[in-house]
Formats: sequence, structure tokens, C-alpha cells
Amino acid sequence: EIKKAYRKLALSAHPDKNPDRREEATALFQLINEANAVLSDPQERAWYDEHRHQILSGGDGTKGDSESKVNLWEFFGTGCYKGFGPGPEGFYSVYGKVFETLHDEEADWVKGRHPACPPFGGPDADIKEVLKFYSYWTQFASVKPFAYVDQYNPREAPDRQVRRAMEAENKKLRSKERREFSLNVRELAIYVRHRDPRVTQYKSEQIREEKRKREEQEVRKLAAEEAKKAARIAAREEEEKRWEEARLRRAQERVAQGLPEESSEEEEEVTHLYHCEPCNKSFKSENQFNSHEKSKKHKDTVKKFQVKLEREARHAAKAAQEAAGKDEDDDEGSDEGQEATDEEEGGGSLAPPSAAASDQEADAADQANSDCDASQESSDGSDAFLAAFAARRPPGTAAEFESEDEEEEEEEEEEAEEEEED
Repeated sequence: EIKKAYRKLALSAHPDKNPDRREEATALFQLINEANAVLSDPQERAWYDEHRHQILSGGDGTKGDSESKVNLWEFFGTGCYKGFGPGPEGFYSVYGKVFETLHDEEADWVKGRHPACPPFGGPDADIKEVLKFYSYWTQFASVKPFAYVDQYNPREAPDRQVRRAMEAENKKLRSKERREFSLNVRELAIYVRHRDPRVTQYKSEQIREEKRKREEQEVRKLAAEEAKKAARIAAREEEEKRWEEARLRRAQERVAQGLPEESSEEEEEVTHLYHCEPCNKSFKSENQFNSHEKSKKHKDTVKKFQVKLEREARHAAKAAQEAAGKDEDDDEGSDEGQEATDEEEGGGSLAPPSAAASDQEADAADQANSDCDASQESSDGSDAFLAAFAARRPPGTAAEFESEDEEEEEEEEEEAEEEEED
């Protein structure tokens, strides 16, 4: 609603739409812009609603005679100055006198000990001095006593207790008036700063500078990304070039040795030469494969595979032992049945002890053979795993792995012998 009303009034009161009364239309158009600026800012609008009566009436809002010679409410509007020129009725002259008067009043009460105030300056003033000026007045705190708001006269008190109560009440009123006056001065400084062309231009330059820095940062970021991309492409091309040179060198060596050319299957096998079977990963170079082999994840995977193979070997040996025991029980049952039959037929004659002993020896041999077969199966499974693991390794590395495995087997055998001796 505010925007719609502002557009409607601005179009009707624009100086270009009223050439016959241009000065009056200019003043009205300025008031319309001022009202829109106040109503569009939530903070200024709230402050205006709270002090609307004082602003419209131009009163000072005090009880009795004020200690300030400046009526602050007269300067909350565009009617107190005419344009932003250097004249005596311009923006810089009017508000420069207002703040100078306020500073002189404060200095009179502290007898020259009041800190110096930065000058308001003109349209060509240094922006640093202008910002110091607004920083000083937006943090303003009055030091005047504001005795005119006293409600009681302590001299008329009948005793000390009543006088102290009167002084306490007057002190509260003075503190309240001082706080309100300081707040009004700070609000006036904010009001003037919001409309100061120097500050507006400075903010615009800051916005343009920040935008320029963001654009430069984006350009640098894109350039860095392009450089990284170009570096990756160059590295990939260099790697492909090295592979092509290696392929040509192998082909020349095969031609020099009188060997046939490599087929596509052999080239594919060479391309995937560095392959880790337990982890199911392929590597393009020996350095990558060696780094992977030293990693903790690879060692854990190999250890899990070895434990799995050992567990399967133990289960197979156990199953074979159970099967051998079952066969032995069946043989003993059949021997007992045969002995009973012989006793019935031959009058209780027994089989020769040498036959029973030979049967027991045969069963023991069968069990030993089954244990040996189980251990052989376990060893074959472990050897198969190691062979599969080292199948795709470069020449010379499988022997190292097998030597490490043999050392581990020797350590296990030594531990087993120590357990048997204990």
C-alpha cells in the first residue's frame, strides 16, 4: 500500500508534470520522497510513530524551559533546509550549526573538559572526517543536569528523610530526561547521515568495490580451476605417451628377439598386470601396487582370507576324521558279528590274534592317511590362494610373498613343537 501510494503521489507531484508551478511541485516532491524513506525503514518508522506529535507540531517535548537552545524536532524534516548547496540555508550549513550549538552547550557544563567534536564539513569534505563526525554523534551522551524537570524543591522538606526522598525522585526524573535527550540527538544524527549525499556516495562506492572484488575472486577461482583441469589433461596425456613408448619398446624388443607380435589379449593382460586378487583392484604402475600392498586395509584383507582358508582346512580335516572313525566303528561291528558266527559254527573258536592286530594297524594307517590328506588339502588351499594372489604380480614379487609365507609356516611349526614338548 505504501509503494502504491508513493508511486501515485510521485507521478502527480513530479516537477516535470507541473511546469507551471515547478518550485511548489519540487518542494512537494521532496516531502513525498522523505515520507517514503521514513515509512520504508522499520526503525525510522517506529521512532517516527513514537514521536509523531513532537515532529508535526515542532515542539520540544519538555516540561517548562529547556536547557537546550536547539529545538531538535524542527530538524526532523526536509523543510529546514533548501537543497545541498553551499549556501547559508543549505543542508551542510543548517545541520553544521545545529550540531555545533549542541556541542557548545555540552562544553559549557563541563567547563572546557568536553572532548572536541569533528567538524560537519561541506560537500567536498574528506569522507574519513565525515564518518568520524557521525561516529561521535551516534554515540552521544549528554552531561547536562536537566534540573528544569525537578518535581520537588528539597529546601521545602520538613526533615532529612523527606529531603532525601525528594532528591531521589528528582534524580530519577533528570536521568529519564537526559536519556531521552541523548536518544533524540543520536536519532537526529542517524536521520542526517541517512540523507547525507557524501555518505550515500561512499556507500555506493563501497558496494561497487565489493562487487568488483567478488568478480575478481570469481575470475581467479575460474582461472585456478582451468589451470588444474589443464594440468590433469597434460598429466593424462603424458601418462598415455609413456605407455605408448613402453608398448613400442616392447614391440621392438620382441621383433629383435624374433618373437611374434603381442595380441590384443596379451596387451590387455599387460595393461592389467598389477592386480590384487584379495581386494579385487587393478593398478597402472608398480608403485601404486606396492603402496596398496603396504596399506593396512590390504593386509587385513589378506589376513582374513588366510584365516578363512585355515578354518575351511580344519573343517575338512575334522570331517575326514569323523568319516574315518565311522568306518572304523562299522568294521569293528562287522568283525564282532563274524566272531559270533564263527563261535556258533565252530564251537567257540576265535580268530587269530594276528588278524585283529592287522585290522587295527590298517585302521590306524587309514586315519593317518586321512589326516595327511586333510593337511595336504589345507596346504593345497593356502597354496592355491597364494598362487591366485601372486598370479598377476610383476616378475620377482611372487617369490617374495612365498618366502614370507614359508617363514610364517616355519614359525607355526616351531610353536607347535614347543606345545608338544610342554
